[in-house]
Amino acid sequence: MLGGCAVAVLLSAWGSAALQNRFADFVAQLAEACAGAPDGAQVCPVVGAFQRTVLEQGASMLMLQFLCMGLLLVGIGSLGFHGYRLLVRRMDDAVKLPGGSDLEIDAGRDEFDHVRARLATLHARAAGLEAESAWHRRASEAQARRAATVVRAGHEVARLINDSELSEGGLASALGVLAAASEARAVGLVLEPGVCRTLGLASTIAVPLAPMLAEQLPADHPPRPVVGRLLAGPDEVQTLLVPLTSGDIGVGTLLLEFAPEARLDDTRIRLAETVARILSLAIVSLSDSAENRRVALLEERSAIAAELHDSLAQSLGFMRIQLARLQRALHEQGRAADDEPGRIAAELRQGLAAAYGEVRELISTFRARLDGGGLLEAVQQALVALRTQTGITVSFDHALGRCRLEVNEEFHILQLIREALSNIGRHSCASAAWVDMRYGPGHEFVVVIDDDGRGLAAASSPADPADGMADRADGARADGGHHGLSIMRERIASLGGALEVIARPGGGTRVRLAFPPKRLPTEPDQGARP
Repeated sequence: MLGGCAVAVLLSAWGSAALQNRFADFVAQLAEACAGAPDGAQVCPVVGAFQRTVLEQGASMLMLQFLCMGLLLVGIGSLGFHGYRLLVRRMDDAVKLPGGSDLEIDAGRDEFDHVRARLATLHARAAGLEAESAWHRRASEAQARRAATVVRAGHEVARLINDSELSEGGLASALGVLAAASEARAVGLVLEPGVCRTLGLASTIAVPLAPMLAEQLPADHPPRPVVGRLLAGPDEVQTLLVPLTSGDIGVGTLLLEFAPEARLDDTRIRLAETVARILSLAIVSLSDSAENRRVALLEERSAIAAELHDSLAQSLGFMRIQLARLQRALHEQGRAADDEPGRIAAELRQGLAAAYGEVRELISTFRARLDGGGLLEAVQQALVALRTQTGITVSFDHALGRCRLEVNEEFHILQLIREALSNIGRHSCASAAWVDMRYGPGHEFVVVIDDDGRGLAAASSPADPADGMADRADGARADGGHHGLSIMRERIASLGGALEVIARPGGGTRVRLAFPPKRLPTEPDQGARP
Protein backbone atom coordinates (compact mmCIF):
# COMPACT_ATOMS: atom_id res chain seq x y z
CA MET A 1 0.00 0.00 0.00
CA LEU A 2 2.82 2.38 0.85
CA GLY A 3 4.56 1.44 -2.41
CA GLY A 4 1.40 2.26 -4.37
CA CYS A 5 1.20 5.66 -2.68
CA ALA A 6 4.83 6.38 -3.57
CA VAL A 7 4.26 5.36 -7.22
CA ALA A 8 1.16 7.61 -7.41
CA VAL A 9 3.15 10.58 -6.08
CA LEU A 10 5.94 9.97 -8.60
CA LEU A 11 3.47 9.66 -11.49
CA SER A 12 1.71 12.83 -10.39
CA ALA A 13 5.02 14.75 -10.30
CA TRP A 14 6.06 13.31 -13.63
CA GLY A 15 2.70 14.26 -15.19
CA SER A 16 2.85 17.78 -13.80
CA ALA A 17 6.40 18.26 -15.12
CA ALA A 18 5.47 16.91 -18.55
CA LEU A 19 2.42 19.18 -18.72
CA GLN A 20 4.49 22.18 -17.74
CA ASN A 21 7.10 21.37 -20.43
CA ARG A 22 4.40 21.06 -23.05
CA PHE A 23 2.94 24.39 -22.01
CA ALA A 24 6.38 26.01 -22.11
CA ASP A 25 6.97 24.61 -25.62
CA PHE A 26 3.62 25.97 -26.73
CA VAL A 27 4.44 29.45 -25.44
CA ALA A 28 7.85 29.31 -27.09
CA GLN A 29 6.24 28.41 -30.44
CA LEU A 30 3.79 31.26 -29.99
CA ALA A 31 6.64 33.67 -29.34
CA GLU A 32 8.44 32.51 -32.44
CA ALA A 33 5.28 32.93 -34.50
CA CYS A 34 4.79 36.39 -33.09
CA ALA A 35 8.31 37.41 -33.97
CA GLY A 36 7.86 36.34 -37.58
CA ALA A 37 4.52 38.05 -38.07
CA PRO A 38 4.54 41.48 -39.84
CA ASP A 39 1.86 42.85 -37.57
CA GLY A 40 3.21 41.38 -34.24
CA ALA A 41 4.81 44.52 -32.98
CA GLN A 42 2.03 45.05 -30.47
CA VAL A 43 1.49 41.40 -29.43
CA CYS A 44 5.07 40.20 -29.18
CA PRO A 45 5.97 42.09 -26.01
CA VAL A 46 2.96 40.59 -24.27
CA VAL A 47 3.80 37.11 -25.45
CA GLY A 48 7.42 37.54 -24.39
CA ALA A 49 6.43 38.73 -20.96
CA PHE A 50 4.06 35.78 -20.65
CA GLN A 51 6.79 33.41 -21.73
CA ARG A 52 9.19 34.73 -19.08
CA THR A 53 6.50 34.53 -16.45
CA VAL A 54 5.65 30.99 -17.41
CA LEU A 55 9.27 29.96 -17.30
CA GLU A 56 9.83 31.58 -13.91
CA GLN A 57 6.60 30.32 -12.35
CA GLY A 58 7.05 26.90 -13.89
CA ALA A 59 10.46 26.49 -12.33
CA SER A 60 9.09 27.54 -8.97
CA MET A 61 6.10 25.24 -9.27
CA LEU A 62 8.35 22.38 -10.34
CA MET A 63 10.63 22.93 -7.39
CA LEU A 64 7.64 23.09 -5.03
CA GLN A 65 6.21 19.93 -6.54
CA PHE A 66 9.49 18.06 -6.09
CA LEU A 67 9.71 19.38 -2.53
CA CYS A 68 6.15 18.25 -1.80
CA MET A 69 6.92 14.94 -3.40
CA GLY A 70 9.97 14.52 -1.17
CA LEU A 71 8.04 15.44 1.94
CA LEU A 72 5.25 13.10 0.92
CA LEU A 73 7.76 10.28 0.39
CA VAL A 74 9.35 11.00 3.76
CA GLY A 75 5.91 10.97 5.39
CA ILE A 76 5.00 7.75 3.66
CA GLY A 77 8.29 6.19 4.72
CA SER A 78 7.85 7.39 8.28
CA LEU A 79 4.30 6.10 8.34
CA GLY A 80 5.44 2.76 7.00
CA PHE A 81 8.30 2.52 9.53
CA HIS A 82 6.16 3.42 12.51
CA GLY A 83 3.33 1.22 11.25
CA TYR A 84 5.77 -1.68 10.96
CA ARG A 85 7.04 -1.08 14.48
CA LEU A 86 3.54 -0.78 15.88
CA LEU A 87 1.81 -3.54 13.99
CA VAL A 88 4.65 -6.02 13.57
CA ARG A 89 7.58 -5.55 15.94
CA ARG A 90 5.63 -4.49 19.03
CA MET A 91 3.00 -7.12 18.36
CA ASP A 92 5.78 -9.73 18.12
CA ASP A 93 7.23 -8.50 21.38
CA ALA A 94 3.78 -8.64 23.02
CA VAL A 95 3.32 -12.20 21.81
CA LYS A 96 6.75 -13.21 23.13
CA LEU A 97 6.12 -11.87 26.65
CA PRO A 98 3.43 -14.34 27.89
CA GLY A 99 5.11 -17.50 26.66
CA GLY A 100 8.72 -16.44 26.52
CA SER A 101 9.20 -17.91 23.04
CA ASP A 102 8.86 -16.62 19.50
CA LEU A 103 6.20 -18.56 17.68
CA GLU A 104 6.16 -18.84 13.93
CA ILE A 105 2.77 -17.58 12.80
CA ASP A 106 1.34 -17.42 9.30
CA ALA A 107 1.02 -13.67 8.91
CA GLY A 108 -1.40 -13.79 6.04
CA ARG A 109 -1.35 -11.49 3.02
CA ASP A 110 -1.15 -8.13 4.76
CA GLU A 111 -0.37 -6.55 8.10
CA PHE A 112 -3.95 -6.71 9.30
CA ASP A 113 -3.91 -10.49 8.93
CA HIS A 114 -0.63 -10.39 10.82
CA VAL A 115 -2.21 -8.30 13.55
CA ARG A 116 -5.25 -10.58 13.69
CA ALA A 117 -3.03 -13.64 14.00
CA ARG A 118 -1.01 -11.99 16.72
CA LEU A 119 -4.16 -10.98 18.57
CA ALA A 120 -5.46 -14.55 18.31
CA THR A 121 -2.18 -15.75 19.75
CA LEU A 122 -2.43 -13.23 22.57
CA HIS A 123 -6.01 -14.28 23.23
CA ALA A 124 -4.97 -17.93 23.37
CA ARG A 125 -2.13 -17.07 25.70
CA ALA A 126 -4.47 -15.02 27.87
CA ALA A 127 -6.95 -17.89 27.98
CA GLY A 128 -4.14 -20.24 28.97
CA LEU A 129 -2.98 -17.89 31.71
CA GLU A 130 -6.53 -17.50 32.95
CA ALA A 131 -7.02 -21.27 33.04
CA GLU A 132 -3.71 -21.70 34.85
CA SER A 133 -4.66 -18.98 37.30
CA ALA A 134 -8.03 -20.63 37.89
CA TRP A 135 -6.29 -23.98 38.47
CA HIS A 136 -3.90 -22.41 40.96
CA ARG A 137 -6.83 -20.73 42.65
CA ARG A 138 -8.75 -23.98 42.89
CA ALA A 139 -5.63 -25.79 44.13
CA SER A 140 -5.10 -23.08 46.76
CA GLU A 141 -8.73 -23.29 47.82
CA ALA A 142 -8.52 -27.09 48.00
CA GLN A 143 -5.33 -26.86 50.04
CA ALA A 144 -6.96 -24.32 52.33
CA ARG A 145 -9.96 -26.62 52.74
CA ARG A 146 -7.68 -29.54 53.54
CA ALA A 147 -5.79 -27.43 56.04
CA ALA A 148 -9.07 -26.39 57.62
CA THR A 149 -10.10 -30.06 57.69
CA VAL A 150 -6.87 -30.90 59.51
CA VAL A 151 -7.52 -28.19 62.07
CA ARG A 152 -11.15 -29.25 62.58
CA ALA A 153 -10.22 -32.92 62.82
CA GLY A 154 -7.46 -32.20 65.33
CA HIS A 155 -9.84 -30.05 67.37
CA GLU A 156 -12.55 -32.72 67.27
CA VAL A 157 -10.12 -35.44 68.34
CA ALA A 158 -8.83 -33.27 71.18
CA ARG A 159 -12.42 -32.51 72.24
CA LEU A 160 -13.39 -36.20 72.23
CA ILE A 161 -10.33 -37.13 74.28
CA ASN A 162 -10.79 -34.23 76.70
CA ASP A 163 -14.57 -34.39 77.22
CA SER A 164 -14.83 -38.10 78.00
CA GLU A 165 -12.90 -40.77 79.82
CA LEU A 166 -10.30 -42.38 77.62
CA SER A 167 -11.78 -45.71 76.59
CA GLU A 168 -12.07 -47.91 73.56
CA GLY A 169 -15.23 -46.07 72.57
CA GLY A 170 -13.57 -42.67 72.81
CA LEU A 171 -10.54 -43.87 70.88
CA ALA A 172 -12.80 -45.44 68.24
CA SER A 173 -14.67 -42.14 67.86
CA ALA A 174 -11.37 -40.28 67.44
CA LEU A 175 -10.24 -42.80 64.84
CA GLY A 176 -13.56 -42.35 63.05
CA VAL A 177 -12.97 -38.61 62.82
CA LEU A 178 -9.49 -39.29 61.44
CA ALA A 179 -10.82 -41.79 58.89
CA ALA A 180 -13.44 -39.32 57.63
CA ALA A 181 -10.99 -36.42 57.42
CA SER A 182 -8.21 -38.40 55.72
CA GLU A 183 -10.56 -40.46 53.51
CA ALA A 184 -8.86 -43.66 54.66
CA ARG A 185 -10.74 -46.90 54.20
CA ALA A 186 -9.44 -48.37 57.48
CA VAL A 187 -7.80 -46.82 60.55
CA GLY A 188 -6.34 -48.86 63.40
CA LEU A 189 -4.55 -48.22 66.68
CA VAL A 190 -2.23 -50.98 67.94
CA LEU A 191 -1.26 -50.47 71.60
CA GLU A 192 1.60 -51.95 73.58
CA PRO A 193 0.79 -54.74 76.05
CA GLY A 194 1.79 -52.60 79.04
CA VAL A 195 -0.64 -49.86 78.05
CA CYS A 196 -3.40 -52.43 77.53
CA ARG A 197 -2.83 -53.88 81.00
CA THR A 198 -2.66 -50.52 82.72
CA LEU A 199 -5.71 -48.97 81.06
CA GLY A 200 -7.72 -52.11 80.40
CA LEU A 201 -7.85 -51.48 76.63
CA ALA A 202 -7.86 -53.89 73.73
CA SER A 203 -4.59 -54.41 71.90
CA THR A 204 -6.11 -53.24 68.59
CA ILE A 205 -8.82 -50.63 68.09
CA ALA A 206 -9.95 -50.12 64.50
CA VAL A 207 -12.58 -48.22 62.47
CA PRO A 208 -14.34 -49.58 60.46
CA LEU A 209 -11.98 -52.52 59.82
CA ALA A 210 -8.56 -53.45 61.14
CA PRO A 211 -5.78 -52.56 58.64
CA MET A 212 -4.12 -55.58 57.08
CA LEU A 213 -0.70 -54.69 58.49
CA ALA A 214 -2.01 -54.49 62.07
CA GLU A 215 -1.44 -58.21 62.64
CA GLN A 216 2.13 -58.01 61.35
CA LEU A 217 3.36 -55.41 63.84
CA PRO A 218 5.64 -56.59 66.67
CA ALA A 219 4.25 -56.82 70.18
CA ASP A 220 6.58 -54.11 71.51
CA HIS A 221 6.92 -50.79 69.72
CA PRO A 222 10.23 -49.05 70.45
CA PRO A 223 9.92 -45.27 70.78
CA ARG A 224 10.83 -43.33 67.67
CA PRO A 225 10.04 -39.89 66.23
CA VAL A 226 6.43 -39.24 65.29
CA VAL A 227 6.98 -39.38 61.54
CA GLY A 228 4.68 -41.22 59.17
CA ARG A 229 6.02 -43.99 56.93
CA LEU A 230 4.17 -45.15 53.85
CA LEU A 231 4.31 -48.88 53.21
CA ALA A 232 2.84 -51.10 50.52
CA GLY A 233 0.68 -53.79 52.04
CA PRO A 234 -1.20 -56.80 50.70
CA ASP A 235 -3.39 -56.31 47.62
CA GLU A 236 -1.29 -53.26 46.73
CA VAL A 237 -2.98 -51.14 49.40
CA GLN A 238 -1.12 -48.18 50.87
CA THR A 239 -0.65 -48.10 54.64
CA LEU A 240 0.59 -45.09 56.57
CA LEU A 241 2.29 -45.99 59.88
CA VAL A 242 2.68 -43.31 62.52
CA PRO A 243 4.22 -44.23 65.91
CA LEU A 244 2.63 -43.01 69.12
CA THR A 245 5.38 -41.75 71.42
CA SER A 246 5.78 -39.26 74.21
CA GLY A 247 9.41 -38.49 74.90
CA ASP A 248 11.17 -41.83 75.26
CA ILE A 249 7.94 -43.72 75.95
CA GLY A 250 6.47 -45.83 73.17
CA VAL A 251 2.69 -46.25 73.29
CA GLY A 252 1.75 -47.96 70.04
CA THR A 253 1.30 -47.40 66.33
CA LEU A 254 -1.40 -45.64 64.32
CA LEU A 255 -2.19 -47.23 60.96
CA LEU A 256 -4.15 -45.67 58.08
CA GLU A 257 -4.98 -47.90 55.15
CA PHE A 258 -5.74 -46.30 51.76
CA ALA A 259 -6.89 -47.68 48.45
CA PRO A 260 -4.18 -48.28 45.80
CA GLU A 261 -5.37 -45.32 43.72
CA ALA A 262 -5.48 -42.87 46.63
CA ARG A 263 -3.10 -39.94 46.51
CA LEU A 264 -1.42 -39.20 49.83
CA ASP A 265 -0.42 -35.57 50.16
CA ASP A 266 1.35 -33.77 52.98
CA THR A 267 -1.97 -32.65 54.46
CA ARG A 268 -3.13 -36.19 55.19
CA ILE A 269 0.24 -37.16 56.61
CA ARG A 270 0.32 -34.09 58.86
CA LEU A 271 -3.21 -34.88 60.02
CA ALA A 272 -2.22 -38.43 60.96
CA GLU A 273 0.87 -37.17 62.79
CA THR A 274 -1.18 -34.55 64.65
CA VAL A 275 -3.76 -37.10 65.79
CA ALA A 276 -0.95 -39.48 66.78
CA ARG A 277 0.60 -36.81 68.99
CA ILE A 278 -2.76 -36.04 70.63
CA LEU A 279 -3.53 -39.70 71.29
CA SER A 280 -0.04 -40.46 72.58
CA LEU A 281 -0.14 -37.54 75.00
CA ALA A 282 -3.59 -38.56 76.25
CA ILE A 283 -2.68 -42.23 76.66
CA VAL A 284 0.64 -41.52 78.36
CA SER A 285 -1.00 -38.98 80.65
CA LEU A 286 -3.74 -41.42 81.62
CA SER A 287 -1.22 -44.24 82.11
CA ASP A 288 0.90 -42.03 84.34
CA SER A 289 -2.19 -40.99 86.28
CA ALA A 290 -3.28 -44.60 86.78
CA GLU A 291 0.24 -45.61 87.80
CA ASN A 292 0.49 -42.67 90.17
CA ARG A 293 -2.82 -43.64 91.77
CA ARG A 294 -1.60 -47.21 92.06
CA VAL A 295 1.67 -46.12 93.65
CA ALA A 296 -0.11 -43.72 95.98
CA LEU A 297 -2.51 -46.48 97.05
CA LEU A 298 0.38 -48.88 97.60
CA GLU A 299 2.25 -46.34 99.68
CA GLU A 300 -0.86 -45.61 101.73
CA ARG A 301 -1.51 -49.29 102.32
CA SER A 302 2.12 -49.85 103.26
CA ALA A 303 1.94 -46.96 105.70
CA ILE A 304 -1.22 -48.42 107.27
CA ALA A 305 0.45 -51.83 107.52
CA ALA A 306 3.45 -50.26 109.21
CA GLU A 307 1.20 -48.40 111.65
CA LEU A 308 -0.73 -51.56 112.46
CA HIS A 309 2.49 -53.49 112.97
CA ASP A 310 4.10 -50.85 115.15
CA SER A 311 1.04 -50.03 117.24
CA LEU A 312 -1.85 -52.46 117.41
CA ALA A 313 0.10 -55.63 116.60
CA GLN A 314 2.74 -54.77 119.17
CA SER A 315 0.08 -54.03 121.77
CA LEU A 316 -1.76 -57.27 121.10
CA GLY A 317 1.50 -59.18 121.24
CA PHE A 318 2.29 -57.61 124.59
CA MET A 319 -1.18 -58.46 125.87
CA ARG A 320 -0.75 -62.06 124.75
CA ILE A 321 2.52 -62.28 126.65
CA GLN A 322 0.94 -60.77 129.74
CA LEU A 323 -2.04 -63.12 129.46
CA ALA A 324 0.31 -66.08 129.20
CA ARG A 325 2.03 -64.87 132.37
CA LEU A 326 -1.37 -64.53 134.07
CA GLN A 327 -2.37 -68.07 133.13
CA ARG A 328 0.98 -69.39 134.31
CA ALA A 329 0.56 -67.53 137.62
CA LEU A 330 -2.94 -68.98 138.05
CA HIS A 331 -1.58 -72.45 137.38
CA GLU A 332 1.21 -71.95 139.91
CA GLN A 333 -1.38 -70.88 142.47
CA GLY A 334 -3.17 -74.15 141.98
CA ARG A 335 -6.21 -72.73 140.31
CA ALA A 336 -8.11 -75.13 138.13
CA ALA A 337 -8.47 -74.33 134.42
CA ASP A 338 -12.25 -74.63 134.61
CA ASP A 339 -12.79 -72.18 137.47
CA GLU A 340 -13.91 -68.64 136.86
CA PRO A 341 -10.48 -66.95 136.50
CA GLY A 342 -9.27 -69.79 134.29
CA ARG A 343 -12.29 -69.58 132.01
CA ILE A 344 -11.95 -65.80 131.75
CA ALA A 345 -8.25 -66.14 130.97
CA ALA A 346 -9.01 -68.76 128.29
CA GLU A 347 -11.66 -66.56 126.71
CA LEU A 348 -9.28 -63.62 126.76
CA ARG A 349 -6.60 -65.77 125.17
CA GLN A 350 -9.01 -66.88 122.46
CA GLY A 351 -10.18 -63.29 121.81
CA LEU A 352 -6.61 -61.99 121.68
CA ALA A 353 -5.62 -64.77 119.31
CA ALA A 354 -8.52 -63.91 117.04
CA ALA A 355 -7.74 -60.18 117.19
CA TYR A 356 -4.07 -60.83 116.60
CA GLY A 357 -4.93 -63.03 113.61
CA GLU A 358 -7.14 -60.31 112.15
CA VAL A 359 -4.39 -57.73 112.61
CA ARG A 360 -1.84 -59.99 110.96
CA GLU A 361 -4.33 -60.57 108.13
CA LEU A 362 -4.78 -56.82 107.73
CA ILE A 363 -1.03 -56.28 107.73
CA SER A 364 -0.61 -58.97 105.10
CA THR A 365 -3.41 -57.43 103.06
CA PHE A 366 -2.03 -53.94 103.18
CA ARG A 367 1.44 -55.14 102.28
CA ALA A 368 0.22 -56.95 99.19
CA ARG A 369 1.45 -55.41 95.95
CA LEU A 370 0.39 -55.44 92.33
CA ASP A 371 3.27 -55.22 89.88
CA GLY A 372 3.11 -53.63 86.46
CA GLY A 373 1.47 -56.78 85.05
CA GLY A 374 -1.69 -56.10 87.05
CA LEU A 375 -4.12 -58.59 88.51
CA LEU A 376 -3.49 -61.43 86.06
CA GLU A 377 0.25 -61.48 86.67
CA ALA A 378 -0.25 -61.28 90.44
CA VAL A 379 -2.63 -64.26 90.36
CA GLN A 380 -0.13 -66.18 88.23
CA GLN A 381 2.55 -65.52 90.82
CA ALA A 382 0.25 -66.75 93.60
CA LEU A 383 -0.43 -69.94 91.68
CA VAL A 384 3.27 -70.50 91.07
CA ALA A 385 3.93 -70.02 94.78
CA LEU A 386 1.23 -72.58 95.69
CA ARG A 387 2.62 -75.11 93.20
CA THR A 388 6.17 -74.56 94.46
CA GLN A 389 5.27 -74.86 98.15
CA THR A 390 2.76 -77.73 98.02
CA GLY A 391 3.28 -79.50 94.69
CA ILE A 392 -0.42 -79.06 93.84
CA THR A 393 -1.08 -78.84 90.11
CA VAL A 394 -2.78 -75.53 89.42
CA SER A 395 -4.66 -74.44 86.28
CA PHE A 396 -5.64 -70.85 85.54
CA ASP A 397 -8.22 -69.77 82.99
CA HIS A 398 -9.48 -66.25 82.48
CA ALA A 399 -11.71 -64.35 80.08
CA LEU A 400 -11.98 -60.76 81.27
CA GLY A 401 -13.00 -59.34 77.89
CA ARG A 402 -13.96 -55.70 78.23
CA CYS A 403 -13.94 -55.66 82.04
CA ARG A 404 -12.30 -52.67 83.75
CA LEU A 405 -11.44 -52.92 87.44
CA GLU A 406 -10.44 -50.31 89.96
CA VAL A 407 -7.13 -50.75 91.76
CA ASN A 408 -8.93 -51.39 95.06
CA GLU A 409 -11.07 -54.09 93.42
CA GLU A 410 -7.97 -55.79 92.07
CA PHE A 411 -6.42 -55.83 95.55
CA HIS A 412 -9.51 -57.40 97.12
CA ILE A 413 -9.77 -60.05 94.39
CA LEU A 414 -6.10 -60.89 94.74
CA GLN A 415 -6.40 -61.27 98.52
CA LEU A 416 -9.51 -63.43 98.22
CA ILE A 417 -7.76 -65.73 95.75
CA ARG A 418 -4.66 -65.88 97.94
CA GLU A 419 -6.76 -66.75 100.97
CA ALA A 420 -8.59 -69.49 99.10
CA LEU A 421 -5.32 -70.91 97.72
CA SER A 422 -3.80 -70.79 101.20
CA ASN A 423 -6.72 -72.80 102.59
CA ILE A 424 -6.31 -75.34 99.77
CA GLY A 425 -2.62 -75.72 100.46
CA ARG A 426 -3.01 -76.07 104.25
CA HIS A 427 -6.20 -78.05 104.72
CA SER A 428 -7.64 -79.65 101.58
CA CYS A 429 -5.07 -82.40 100.89
CA ALA A 430 -5.78 -81.72 97.22
CA SER A 431 -3.63 -82.79 94.30
CA ALA A 432 -5.04 -80.26 91.80
CA ALA A 433 -6.73 -76.88 91.88
CA TRP A 434 -8.42 -74.75 89.29
CA VAL A 435 -8.91 -70.98 89.19
CA ASP A 436 -11.38 -69.54 86.69
CA MET A 437 -11.82 -65.76 86.35
CA ARG A 438 -14.48 -64.40 83.99
CA TYR A 439 -16.48 -61.29 83.24
CA GLY A 440 -20.11 -62.20 82.59
CA PRO A 441 -22.61 -60.56 80.26
CA GLY A 442 -24.66 -59.24 83.18
CA HIS A 443 -21.82 -56.92 84.27
CA GLU A 444 -20.67 -59.48 86.86
CA PHE A 445 -17.10 -60.41 87.67
CA VAL A 446 -16.94 -64.05 88.78
CA VAL A 447 -14.02 -65.98 90.29
CA VAL A 448 -14.31 -69.73 90.94
CA ILE A 449 -11.61 -71.63 92.87
CA ASP A 450 -11.99 -75.43 92.81
CA ASP A 451 -9.94 -78.20 94.37
CA ASP A 452 -10.17 -82.00 94.36
CA GLY A 453 -9.39 -82.35 98.06
CA ARG A 454 -11.28 -83.98 100.91
CA GLY A 455 -14.14 -81.52 100.69
CA LEU A 456 -16.29 -79.92 103.33
CA ALA A 457 -17.61 -82.99 105.15
CA ALA A 458 -14.23 -83.99 106.50
CA ALA A 459 -13.78 -80.78 108.47
CA SER A 460 -17.25 -79.44 109.15
CA SER A 461 -20.58 -80.46 110.48
CA PRO A 462 -23.39 -81.07 107.98
CA ALA A 463 -25.45 -78.32 109.56
CA ASP A 464 -23.10 -75.54 108.58
CA PRO A 465 -20.71 -76.38 105.73
CA ALA A 466 -19.63 -72.79 105.41
CA ASP A 467 -18.57 -72.69 109.04
CA GLY A 468 -16.81 -75.98 108.48
CA MET A 469 -14.85 -74.30 105.72
CA ALA A 470 -13.94 -71.60 108.17
CA ASP A 471 -12.85 -74.20 110.75
CA ARG A 472 -10.74 -75.92 108.13
CA ALA A 473 -9.24 -72.70 106.87
CA ASP A 474 -8.53 -70.99 110.19
CA GLY A 475 -8.53 -73.71 112.84
CA ALA A 476 -4.80 -73.68 113.47
CA ARG A 477 -4.58 -69.93 113.28
CA ALA A 478 -7.69 -68.74 115.15
CA ASP A 479 -8.35 -71.63 117.50
CA GLY A 480 -11.40 -72.88 115.65
CA GLY A 481 -12.87 -69.43 114.92
CA HIS A 482 -14.46 -68.32 111.69
CA HIS A 483 -12.52 -65.12 111.11
CA GLY A 484 -10.92 -66.12 107.79
CA LEU A 485 -14.27 -66.73 106.17
CA SER A 486 -15.71 -63.61 107.78
CA ILE A 487 -12.89 -61.50 106.39
CA MET A 488 -13.43 -63.00 102.93
CA ARG A 489 -17.13 -62.21 103.13
CA GLU A 490 -16.44 -58.70 104.34
CA ARG A 491 -14.09 -58.17 101.43
CA ILE A 492 -16.56 -59.29 98.82
CA ALA A 493 -19.39 -57.40 100.58
CA SER A 494 -17.32 -54.19 100.36
CA LEU A 495 -17.34 -54.74 96.60
CA GLY A 496 -21.11 -55.24 96.56
CA GLY A 497 -20.88 -58.97 95.85
CA ALA A 498 -21.40 -62.33 97.53
CA LEU A 499 -19.28 -65.35 98.51
CA GLU A 500 -20.30 -68.99 98.22
CA VAL A 501 -18.46 -71.98 99.68
CA ILE A 502 -20.01 -75.20 98.42
CA ALA A 503 -19.12 -78.78 97.60
CA ARG A 504 -17.58 -79.22 94.19
CA PRO A 505 -19.29 -81.65 91.84
CA GLY A 506 -17.04 -84.68 91.66
CA GLY A 507 -15.43 -84.06 95.03
CA GLY A 508 -13.57 -81.26 96.67
CA THR A 509 -14.59 -77.70 97.47
CA ARG A 510 -15.69 -74.77 95.35
CA VAL A 511 -15.29 -71.14 96.38
CA ARG A 512 -17.26 -68.79 94.18
CA LEU A 513 -17.21 -65.01 94.52
CA ALA A 514 -19.06 -62.54 92.30
CA PHE A 515 -19.52 -58.78 92.28
CA PRO A 516 -20.39 -55.97 89.80
CA PRO A 517 -17.36 -53.77 88.99
CA LYS A 518 -17.76 -50.06 89.57
CA ARG A 519 -16.53 -49.10 86.13
CA LEU A 520 -18.68 -49.86 83.12
CA PRO A 521 -17.22 -52.08 80.44
CA THR A 522 -15.57 -50.64 77.39
CA GLU A 523 -17.38 -50.79 74.07
CA PRO A 524 -17.24 -54.02 72.06
CA ASP A 525 -14.18 -54.57 69.92
CA GLN A 526 -14.64 -52.99 66.52
CA GLY A 527 -13.06 -53.46 63.19
CA ALA A 528 -12.32 -57.17 63.02
CA ARG A 529 -11.89 -58.29 59.45
CA PRO A 530 -13.94 -61.29 58.40
